[in-house]
Amino acid sequence: MELLDGMPLDTLIRAEPGGIAPERARGIIRGLAAGLAYAHTRGIVHCDFKPGNAFATREGAAKILDFGIARLASEADRAADAFDAGRLSALTPRYASREMSQGGQPHPADDVYALGLVAYELLSGRHPYAGLPARDAAARGLRPAPLKEIGRRRWRAIDRALELDRTRRWPHAQAF
Repeated sequence: MELLDGMPLDTLIRAEPGGIAPERARGIIRGLAAGLAYAHTRGIVHCDFKPGNAFATREGAAKILDFGIARLASEADRAADAFDAGRLSALTPRYASREMSQGGQPHPADDVYALGLVAYELLSGRHPYAGLPARDAAARGLRPAPLKEIGRRRWRAIDRALELDRTRRWPHAQAF
């Protein structure tokens, strides 16, 4: 097991209540997206991606932790798996997509939603939906406040990741 020198992103976010510098956040977000993309190309959905399951080393490298409830995205592959950790419903409500919290089949776009939340929190120091689960944010018709300091193109990428409807979200981390 690798010894990591740095801190989990939830600790980093608490330490920087106004958000971290966009340049620093960009490297971390890219690393997280690359890690999730690697998993997605192998048919794996993390299913519990959140700041507490991500880490930034002192050198700025991003690490994804705790694939404990990760699931195979393909129904055929999942049927061949003798144990489906997703049946435990061990999701973190404030980071779970609406589809996952309603018991839907895992899809890489669900990780992209959580990645968008983490990116938003890194840049602003706050959850875009005030910590509400996705289904509550959707029921209230909430939209995240734009992050103007990161530029229009980057904001559009994060905003699309934060879509509450899976069909409008980036389909996988590589697209994000």
